[in-house]
Amino acid sequence: MDKARGANSAYDMFGEPVPPPKDSEEIELQETDTSSTAVNGLYSTESSTITEDQAKASFQNYVKHHHFYGRCAAADCVIDKVRCVDAFHYMLETFTEARSTKLIEEPYQGDNESDEAESTTGSVPETWDIEVEVDREFENHSRHLPVPNSEQIKACPNCVGSCKSTCSFCDGAGSAMCWACEGEGSKQSDAKPEEGDEAQEIVCKECDGKGRKGCSPCSDSGEIKCSKCDAKGKLKTHVELIVIWKNNWDDYIVDYVGAVPEKVLRQLQGKIVLTEEKRKLSPLTNFANDDIVAASKELINAHHSDYPNERILKQRHQVKVVPISDVKYTYKGKHLNFYVYGKNRDNVYAPNYPQRYCCCSVM
Repeated sequence: MDKARGANSAYDMFGEPVPPPKDSEEIELQETDTSSTAVNGLYSTESSTITEDQAKASFQNYVKHHHFYGRCAAADCVIDKVRCVDAFHYMLETFTEARSTKLIEEPYQGDNESDEAESTTGSVPETWDIEVEVDREFENHSRHLPVPNSEQIKACPNCVGSCKSTCSFCDGAGSAMCWACEGEGSKQSDAKPEEGDEAQEIVCKECDGKGRKGCSPCSDSGEIKCSKCDAKGKLKTHVELIVIWKNNWDDYIVDYVGAVPEKVLRQLQGKIVLTEEKRKLSPLTNFANDDIVAASKELINAHHSDYPNERILKQRHQVKVVPISDVKYTYKGKHLNFYVYGKNRDNVYAPNYPQRYCCCSVM
């Protein structure tokens, strides 16, 4: 038996989400009797059991596609017993919606006369009061859209409307320490002094002995064009709503034999014996397999509490039965077995096939 969790948070890349308001009417989990769905001709061991002839035919076809398996064992073996050991695959999906907001700023390209027209009036709706239509259910996707009535025109906080900001290269001084003389205004001459003489100090040519040089990025003014508002002095802002839809899933496999790898069971076609879709599901009860009932209760209860910052839009679950037959056979006095599995009974697993040949090559 195996449980595999789906992916985690849908909105980590966008920062903190805005939790949805609680539903006005909390949906209580009422256990639903699904026994009629499970037994009304949809699932029975009799319908998935294969005959001895079908088992042997699948066995021979399996051996035929293995070059280093002898065919006599599959052809001459005697089928003793065929037993149904079906596997169950329970799948739960919870489709959620998460919302977050962020402030979008851009340089304002208008003029003073159009300020009033650009700024909107009216109340800004709450994050979860904005109607957003879902494009595709049970698929991961997202949408970015402006929040109504959130547009504003405001002075740039970086330059306070002056269109200029302090030069970061000179910290507004208009000049910087000369790198050649390290601010001394002079440096030692490169000429080698005579023996006994001290090195000669010469005026630094880079700064003409001032120890500082003009700052080229700001043209010695100490100010540069404000990059935040692109020297417009104002910003146009609005709040952007980020809506992310996520399909969260969990599954649980019941395979008492363990003959087929779980990753293979998940991909195999089987018979869907139960499917249900609601806004909020209730756990299964009285299903044909007690382990599936227990898994349904555990996973559904977990999903109802695992996403406090997301709104559950819809849930669906299904139970798939993958037919598996345990086939006992005898060959030359040895009692062995193989498994036939899959909807079309075209998959075979024979762990102890008695007629294998070595594939070594002779040099």
